[in-house]
This record gives sequence, structure tokens and C-alpha cells, in this order.
Amino acid sequence: NLTLVRADARREEFGGLQAYLRVTVGLHVLLTVWIPPGLTSALTGIPYRRIITLIWDPLITAFATANLFIVLPLIQERSKQLLAEQQRGDQESAEAVDVLVPTSFAFPSGAKLLSISFIPFAAWFIGAPLAASQFPSLAAAGILSNFGSLYVAIPFLLDLVRLPADLFNLFVISGVVTARFGSAAAVMSTYAFAVLGAFLMTGRRNIDKRRVLTFACVTVVSAGVFVLGSRLLLVANENVPDATVVLVLEAAFRSRFARIADPPLDSSVLKLPPRIRLHPGTIA
Repeated sequence: NLTLVRADARREEFGGLQAYLRVTVGLHVLLTVWIPPGLTSALTGIPYRRIITLIWDPLITAFATANLFIVLPLIQERSKQLLAEQQRGDQESAEAVDVLVPTSFAFPSGAKLLSISFIPFAAWFIGAPLAASQFPSLAAAGILSNFGSLYVAIPFLLDLVRLPADLFNLFVISGVVTARFGSAAAVMSTYAFAVLGAFLMTGRRNIDKRRVLTFACVTVVSAGVFVLGSRLLLVANENVPDATVVLVLEAAFRSRFARIADPPLDSSVLKLPPRIRLHPGTIA
């Protein structure tokens, strides 16, 4: 049962976590269904629908397992298939894909870098928003630390900006949801990087400026809609029923991800940190 959850997990606190999850999931969806495939289509002339169709199975697999590594061979195969359909299936293109996919995996994807946004959220959550002067060092340290595990990077970044270590529990809970969307977005980023890289490395550079302009306009409109929608969702999160808190935290505790997470998610994670009110500069 949920007697392990302290009275700290009040409705307004869960509302804040819910808002973070909605905004983060929205960004992951944008990185999955539009920005990488749309940019690839704009720069290569490959139909957007075909780009999405070929990568759909690896995308779903990565989402279901929250694991990018197991679909890397599929990404390579589908990238080569897409290039072959565009009369770019020669040996040089295949070798480029074989190099680019593993190389991309070694670097943090855009989806993984989004995890840095948890730090400003955590600061807002406890009522101690970050000062503008802290963002440059946070961004630099966040990019470098994302080359390793997020379960090492996030505690390090919390300590860097002098936030309570207990806030890491919130990150683990949110990871039950964001890990799946992040893996799907990472698949799309790797796939787009491989296809674009192969095109450029094999000498295809006849870019249609009209397609690029269309992509830019749609991206700007999509970003505007996302920002407006996020604003409305934040307002809608003012009243969250107690039953919703119970159901979501219970799902997090019992989920399959909770059993295989590194570190494993146990009942202590459900003890959220107290909602203390601080002001910038008061944390020593």
C-alpha cells in the first residue's frame, strides 16, 4: 500500500511533477516525430512518411524496452535500406552507416540532454529557482556528465547547484515515464544522424531551399504551439485529485522499469522531499 508515502506528497507537489512530465514528454515527442525526420527530409529530399515508416518498428521496440542499445543493428539495417531506395545503397554509404550509428551511440543524444532540464525544475519545485549566473556552468557540466550514466550525472548536477540530494528520488520516479520516450527520441536522432551523415559523406549536397524553409516554418509554429500548450497545462495542474497521486506513485513502484532500474526503484524512492520554501542564495 501507499502508507510509505509521507504527507509531503501533497496535491500541489504532485501537480508540479505532473507538469514537468507533460512538458518533458512533449519535448521528446517533438524530437521524435518532427525535428530529426523533418530535417532529414528537408536536406535529402526523402519523403517524410517513408522516413517514419522504415524506423517505426525499432522506435516501438525502444519505447517498450526503454533501451536504445538493443535496436542499433535495426537502425543500421533500416538506414541502409532507406539509402538503397534513394539509389545511394553503394558500399561507401553502407560503410558510412556502419561508422555513424555506433559513433552516435557514444555521444549523448538530444533526448538525453533534455534530462538537464530536471535541475531547474527541481530548484523551482522546492521554491529556490536557479539564478541566471548558474545556467552556463550547469549547461557545460550537464553536457559533459551526460556522456556517462544519468544516475551519476543527476546527483552530481544537484550538488553542483547546491540542491538537496533527496530530489534525486523525483528524477527516478519521473524516469519511469521519460526513459521510454527518451529512448524513442534517441532512436530517431541516431537514425537521422546516420542517414544525413551518409548523404553528406557520399557527396549528395543539392539541397532544396524551399523544403528547408518549409521545415523551419513548421518547426517555429510547432514550438509556438508547444509553448502555449505547456502554459495551459501548468495552469490546469493547480488541482490534482488525491486518487491521481495514489495511482501514479503506485504504478511507479510496481512497474517493470522499477524492477530493472539502475539503481533499483524501491519504496524509499516514494518518500518525496519536503516542499520547503527557500530563496536564491540562501542555500549554503
